[in-house]
Amino acid sequence: MRYFSTIALLIISQFVMGQPKSPFSKKTFEISGKIDPYRPDSKNAYITFRVSDLSGRNKDTAIAINKDGSFGVTLYQVFSGDIAFLFNEEFVTMYASPGDKIYLSINPQQFADEKTRPSSIEISGESSAISKYIIRWNQARANWEPSVIADWSNKELSDETFANDRKKQLAEELVFLEKFSAKESASTEFTHWAKNSLLYSAGFDISFHCFAGKINDRLHDTTFMRMLEDIPLKNDTALHNSDYYRYVNMVSGDLQIIANINPAYATRKRNNGKNPVLIYFEMAEKDCSYKKRKRNK
Repeated sequence: MRYFSTIALLIISQFVMGQPKSPFSKKTFEISGKIDPYRPDSKNAYITFRVSDLSGRNKDTAIAINKDGSFGVTLYQVFSGDIAFLFNEEFVTMYASPGDKIYLSINPQQFADEKTRPSSIEISGESSAISKYIIRWNQARANWEPSVIADWSNKELSDETFANDRKKQLAEELVFLEKFSAKESASTEFTHWAKNSLLYSAGFDISFHCFAGKINDRLHDTTFMRMLEDIPLKNDTALHNSDYYRYVNMVSGDLQIIANINPAYATRKRNNGKNPVLIYFEMAEKDCSYKKRKRNK
């Protein structure tokens, strides 16, 4: 697991400082609910809730379900956005905002069948509308497959080829989302969330592929960011999506690897007393503005 790197911290702090109001909060949110009808067994004695932090890392909290099927928990996530719960060995994504009071009801018999799972879940609270769209969206995606899927198994695939294939896959996913949103008359909040989830999941895959099982010591940050030019590091609609924070941290981690292993940076590091931190600062400033510089050429 990558740590929350220097560049990621700079990217997010610079972005947030430009906002009229911080998108982050110290408030907790509450979830209460009931499994009905409830018969405890080894698979459903607990319900687990998953939240994310600004590095995209997950934190799971397991709550014992009472004999009557009720449960309750207070959780913290610094941003409004996707969370998830695990019940009966199945993860379901939903949405929560700091300060929310959410009620979650699950019919375990319907939940056990993937086809009836969305109708087995009832959610109420301020963020419930987005949650309902997310649940239906994820079911629709599970029953659909793009014609182009970037091939992780092909070790001969270059970074650029994989990136191009992943972008083709993303393009199909975005079209599918557009059709889903129109059919469901989905809200703008949901559509932004889903689009960013697709966008930054693709970006994460491209970034991860660059150093997956290989040293890649000739990759330059200019080449790296060119592959990601359509997946911006700064996006005010993405602050409510955990995939965005995973992407920022992965990209920043890769940039630090590039600065440390590519011989092109050796002289600059040596002139800095073998300290690469100043190079990290330069990368954060340069690569955050990559699309702007490209557009002005």
